[in-house]
Amino acid sequence: MNGSAFTKFHPVVNFIFFIFAIAMTVVVFHPAALAVSLVMSIITAVKFAGKKALKYFFAFPFVIMIISVILNPLFVHKGLTVMFYLGEGPVTVEALVYGACTAMMIGAVIMWSYCYSQIMTSDRFMAVFGKAAPSTSLVFSMILRFLPRAKSHAGKIAAAQDLLCAGGETAPENRKSKVRKGMRVMSVLTTWALENSIDTADSMRARGYGLAGRTMYRKYAFCGADIAAAVIMTAIAVWMFAEKAAGGWMFYAYPQIMTGSRAEAGVLSIAMALFYAVPFIIETWEDIRWNRSVSKI
Repeated sequence: MNGSAFTKFHPVVNFIFFIFAIAMTVVVFHPAALAVSLVMSIITAVKFAGKKALKYFFAFPFVIMIISVILNPLFVHKGLTVMFYLGEGPVTVEALVYGACTAMMIGAVIMWSYCYSQIMTSDRFMAVFGKAAPSTSLVFSMILRFLPRAKSHAGKIAAAQDLLCAGGETAPENRKSKVRKGMRVMSVLTTWALENSIDTADSMRARGYGLAGRTMYRKYAFCGADIAAAVIMTAIAVWMFAEKAAGGWMFYAYPQIMTGSRAEAGVLSIAMALFYAVPFIIETWEDIRWNRSVSKI
């Protein structure tokens, strides 16, 4: 993913795309828009990360989506179209539709965040905010870098404690021993995290981080393609937000489902799909160019 064609653009362009993608998913609460966002987020994740993205989707976002679809009609009894009664509470079509829309929004936001974590590495995030807010960007990048490292380090600590110092046999466990082991792992992990943060802070200070005139390890420069991509994406996003403010994405679930013009929603959905498809189109075009160049060899 880090060597993909989309990462060849300036980090600001990548950041603009993901911020607008997540913002449009949350702000434009319309079934068509949410469906487009969810589908394109999954396609983009699979294009970049392969089967690993599908495993992540079905292991985490999909489960949350199913829970949202089930719980909303069970606890929210608004709506005029009653399907059946569960006890004394009515289960309505409107509550089911609203739960489905909420589920699509949650799933899309999680998958776009997953794509963001794959593209916006710590060095790219620092390139965007390093000069404007050096301390904040450093802390944020350290947090993003710390989470996967902490998980990996915790596994190593637990594996080391499972083995006895003398023969390498695994000690029997019960509930109390598991709690003790977990506390020991957390204690060692906390100590490691504090020492690591101090070492990182000292290292960054020694390198002159935050001083005026400092340079980046990797230089990023805006080119014509970056400017064009940023302008096009910003224009489409502003158009979507303006249509939402003007009532173009009209959708009401309660007390009865009401939507605006299907033709208008279709045009807006196509425009939104083109926005979400920017990374996919770039990657596909790069793959086509690569295959053509290989075939000529």
